Amino acid sequence: LLKGWIMPDRLHPDFHAYDMLSDLFASGQSSYLYKKFVTDNHLFTDLSMTVSGAAGPNLFALVARPAEDVPIEDANARLNQFLYQDFCYDDSLTIDLQKVKNKNESALLENEIKLESRTSILAVSESVSKIEDFENDEQKYRAITEAQIRRITADLFQPQKECTLFYKSSQ
Repeated sequence: LLKGWIMPDRLHPDFHAYDMLSDLFASGQSSYLYKKFVTDNHLFTDLSMTVSGAAGPNLFALVARPAEDVPIEDANARLNQFLYQDFCYDDSLTIDLQKVKNKNESALLENEIKLESRTSILAVSESVSKIEDFENDEQKYRAITEAQIRRITADLFQPQKECTLFYKSSQ
């Protein structure tokens, strides 16, 4: 199952918040979707979200593999119900957002140390715009607010903005 929503380009002021939103929803075992649909309800065996980071419109993508005994259409319907009707942030958003910020900062620092990662980051940055546009990413992630996350969640997760692809086994 692949779901996609159009999101702003890499230079848009909300880009970092979209990236962090993908982590809140589907990065790690305590993320919202992973916990609900993989751990608790066993509808999927794997679930992840990612953002593309190119020039021009980008894609906010969800990739999920339904459990063996779960029809893909049923899994998709439950996912839609959650994303478009049932989901609402609770008091844990403050803590969850800080966890994701800490994890992200750690990853950014690790990428600064690894030569291959740093080289790739510089090359991609230069291909999108110019390297100077990507300075201070750490501060941009740190500056993301709960209000910003709530706003982009409401704007992004709308059924009319979604495109879904079903990949089915040929067996």
